[in-house]
Amino acid sequence: MRKSVVLFIIAVAFVLAFVVASPYYYSVTPENRGTEPTTETSQ
Repeated sequence: MRKSVVLFIIAVAFVLAFVVASPYYYSVTPENRGTEPTTETSQ
């Protein structure tokens, strides 16, 4: 495999992981962020 293809796959995987982890991280600590909880099931 070419190095460019490997770097492209790593970049895509990193972006997907960041996009998936960001809302989960913010939803877990809404009080620490000082923002309104967007989830309706938040207690």
